[in-house]
Parts: sequence; C-alpha cells; structure tokens
Amino acid sequence: MTFKIMLTIWIVVLMNACFLNTQNQSPPIVIDENETEVNRPIDRNKAEETIDIDRFDVSLLEDLVHEQINELRSKKKRTALEKDKCLRKAAELQNNYVSKNGKLSHQQRNKDQKTVMDRSRVFGCTHRMVGENLQFLGFTIVKQNGKIIDIEAPTYNEAAKDIAINWKNSPGHYDNLIHKDFFRVGTAAVYNSKEKGIYVTQVFGAVPPSE
Repeated sequence: MTFKIMLTIWIVVLMNACFLNTQNQSPPIVIDENETEVNRPIDRNKAEETIDIDRFDVSLLEDLVHEQINELRSKKKRTALEKDKCLRKAAELQNNYVSKNGKLSHQQRNKDQKTVMDRSRVFGCTHRMVGENLQFLGFTIVKQNGKIIDIEAPTYNEAAKDIAINWKNSPGHYDNLIHKDFFRVGTAAVYNSKEKGIYVTQVFGAVPPSE
C-alpha cells in the first residue's frame, strides 16, 4: 500500500523578532558590509521546474522569496526592500543554526549571537533596527510499507509563494514584511535532508545611520 504523509508547514512558531538599538555606545561602522546587492536576473523557466533536492538552487529560491515579499509590500504602498549583504549573513547564520537543531527559534545559546540584533552586529551591520522571520516548509513524503519511496517537492515558484503566504497569514511576521521603517533585507534558505524540507530566514533592517 502506498500513501502520502504531508509534513507540517511551521510558521515560525508564531514568533517574530524586532529589535531597536538603544545602546548608548555607537555600533561598529563597517560601511562595506551594508552594501546592497545587485538583483540577479531570475531564470523564469527554471523557476517553474520542480525543486531537485540533489541540485537545489538556493539562490533562485532566495531571489523568488525576495520578489514575493516585495509584491506584498507594494500592495501596501511600501518601498521595495533592497538586498543587503550584511543582513543576509545574519539570516544565513540563524538559518543554518535552526536547520542543524531542527527547531525554529529566534535565539541562540551563544550569548554573542543570542538575538537577531546580536547576530547582525557580529557581521558589523549598523542598521538601527532589525527584524527576523523564520519558517520551515515541509515537502510531501510518499511511503510504501513504511519506507520512503518518493519525496514530492514543489516548483521554485510554488515554494516561494507558499513561504510568502505563510508569513502573510501570521500577523507578527506580516508586520515585519510590511514595516514602514524597513528598507533592507537578507534572505537565506537551506534544504534539510533529514526533515525533508526547507528552512528559510529573512532579516530586515532600517537604513544604517551612516546613510
């Protein structure tokens, strides 16, 4: 007998994180790390392809998620978010952490990387305010006689749209997505072979004070 098991789509454990830098001391100024990234041309044909977990195109999914988020912002007449190299490093750090631990969280045990603000400072980001959204998007597992015989993955476009919709339907995460003070974002995605799904993290930032 063959049957399908749909993994649960987690929406950040209904947590979002937003921090304002209220410290008296000035944050480290590393201007180069706050540079925006140039938008890469999106391969629309590949975006319609089913995700191949053995050749997962991380950059393509990240670009499509970024695009979907900006579409949500445009509906609220918000400025489009620019890609930020420094914020992406902070997003990737937490994304790899939660994927390794198999549990969504906005915190880490390392006190120097405990919060999203801490993690952004590790890379020298100077944004006065940052926010973070996390999500796990599970794929469909097909089993036969208790053994996995197939993993049904979505297309890149389908995955990006599902990720955006999940965040939109969660008030706290949606607030981050359309926050009027956020102008930059870093997006990180990774496939977790053990859990058969994708972890995605976005870190948002207000424009650095140097700008």
